[in-house]
Amino acid sequence: MARSALPPRTTWVLAVVVVLAGCAPSPSGGSIPVSPVAEWAGGLAGAAAGERYGAGRAALGDRLTARVDRRADAVARSVPVSARGSVRSLADHLSAHAGPTMRGRTRAAFRFVADHVAYDVAAVRSGPRPSQHPRVVLGSGSAVCEGYARLLVTLLDAMGLEVAYVTGWADLVGPGGGGGHAWVAVRLADGWYLMDPTWAAGGVNSGGRFVRRFDAAWWLVSPERMVRTHRPFDRRWRLGA
Repeated sequence: MARSALPPRTTWVLAVVVVLAGCAPSPSGGSIPVSPVAEWAGGLAGAAAGERYGAGRAALGDRLTARVDRRADAVARSVPVSARGSVRSLADHLSAHAGPTMRGRTRAAFRFVADHVAYDVAAVRSGPRPSQHPRVVLGSGSAVCEGYARLLVTLLDAMGLEVAYVTGWADLVGPGGGGGHAWVAVRLADGWYLMDPTWAAGGVNSGGRFVRRFDAAWWLVSPERMVRTHRPFDRRWRLGA
């Protein structure tokens, strides 16, 4: 692998340091005194190397999380019918195949709910709404925001994650928006995140039909971004935003 070159200015500074500090050994045989210029140049070179290392580590982290997400997505898309008989059997299947990380298990459950549950436009427009119990939603494959969120919360809880069902007011962005809405908070290794499986599932077109289209923008949303469209009734779930 070719070594990265220092920026031109840094190389020039190091050349000056060689002239100023690279003199003959001291008569006493001790070490050569380091000039202030040499110390400054060394710090500059170290900072440049540190920035490259930090950027490389961040890029590696991004690649690893992308790999975790791709594996979880593949697992969610290929769940056999035999594993969909109950929330418990589905949770066990996703846990066993999505990998050991909390992120992987969360992503698999989130992607499954978004991909396999259709938004119940008719129930919203004409009512009455059918049961939004997780077992019913899993069996029917249809729900409003409450059913999406409750199924995801129940799955994640069965998979051993700390999770919460959140209700509040949402703006007009996706299906279920423009009024009362429900979404999910989950705790991963580095803190709490918010996500909306309903809006991630797709949208309602101008003809009033639900169009399935996965939108990862509503997966692990930061509190600062979520609060722009989702305002929880319980302010704790603003998570400091």
